[in-house]
Amino acid sequence: MQLAFSTNAYTRFPLIDALRGIKAAGFAGVEILADAPHAYPDTLSRPQIDKIRDELQHLQLQISNINVNCSFGYWKDAPPEPYFEPSLISPSRRHRDDRSRLILQALDFAQAVGAGNISITSGRCLGGMPPDKAAVQFCRIDETAAGSCRSGGRQHRH
Repeated sequence: MQLAFSTNAYTRFPLIDALRGIKAAGFAGVEILADAPHAYPDTLSRPQIDKIRDELQHLQLQISNINVNCSFGYWKDAPPEPYFEPSLISPSRRHRDDRSRLILQALDFAQAVGAGNISITSGRCLGGMPPDKAAVQFCRIDETAAGSCRSGGRQHRH
């Protein structure tokens, strides 16, 4: 069995340093955090993506998945705990649309670096979004999943 380690444990370091540390620790695979400070989809440039892909190849690290759960990069003043807004079940249509956009961008990133999987979260039920209504909103994931077809990505629901 081969194990992967998440760059989420290296948020005090740049992504390239995290990849090197994970390889040096003896791991054959990596989960890449698609959030600040590592690979937040809204701020990734093509040269950054190319550098990440090249480093992964150089280190011979396999990618288990791209983690698109948290969204610290979205907020100027995010709380210091795991934060899932904007989410797919947010009471705000704008936030739901923004999350869908981030997921699609993460799929493009995943394809560019050779990752076959991404992980996402629905989010937490907030005021104004009771569980029954949240379930309906979460069904919008099918619209976002349709976008994965254009980038060749696969998605697994957690």
